[in-house]
Amino acid sequence: SDPAAPHILATVAAPEFAWDIVVKAGIAYVADYFHGLQVIDVSARAAPREIAALDNSWEAMRVFVSGTTAYVMDEFRGLRVIDIADPTAPRNVGMLDTQGADHDIFVSGTTAFMAHGEGGLEIIDVANPAAPRLVGELATRGIATSVFVSGSRAYVADSGGLRVIDVADPTAPREIGSLGLPCCPWDVFVNGTLAYVLDYVAHGIQAFRVIDVANSASPREVGSVDLPEGAVSVDVIEHTAYVADSFAGLRLLDVASPSQPREIG
Repeated sequence: SDPAAPHILATVAAPEFAWDIVVKAGIAYVADYFHGLQVIDVSARAAPREIAALDNSWEAMRVFVSGTTAYVMDEFRGLRVIDIADPTAPRNVGMLDTQGADHDIFVSGTTAFMAHGEGGLEIIDVANPAAPRLVGELATRGIATSVFVSGSRAYVADSGGLRVIDVADPTAPREIGSLGLPCCPWDVFVNGTLAYVLDYVAHGIQAFRVIDVANSASPREVGSVDLPEGAVSVDVIEHTAYVADSFAGLRLLDVASPSQPREIG
């Protein structure tokens, strides 16, 4: 309740490496690498408990939940579509091998967008969960590591910077703007007309960057703050950015003033 003083209420052990998590209606869906998808009841926050697991000896790294479907990104085997209508009994309903290393997934409506490493952006029609199909792709100038979709725009972080891509027609995506960054953006989150990007700067240092994307053709950085190396993911709610850090756990930043983001907890 106080962003400046977060504290642990409870923990539940994951069998492998918990790479990603989505919480919907009191249920947490965890991408747990070799142990696939873990489903945890967190409705009683002080007493979380595992209620199901779907372990297919895969490399689950990212998960996105929409309605009664979980979309799991398998690092080397592409997309898996999972029915979670009954969270206690998740089941595979479809998959698509994207032939390469994937890094991130975002689902909007019946379309999945995947940051496909050296393959750039891949766009997948998931209207039929049992038969997802590739409908569009766009090579970016670097290694695509993260994707966030807002309206008809896909924001892709790659090793060269931030790309703004028009995806109004999923079969014909086209880059309409970009912002070069010093090294290696790792994650991007978009809220309104601002994009928040985690970017590796130098050994031991990462940057949290705030980028104005109101003009899609000409995104511009408006603020930044350096963080110790380790930040891997960012989510923004209202005026607080929540940064997952592989060494420090959770970092909280006040982004009420986009030009002056600051760590508060």
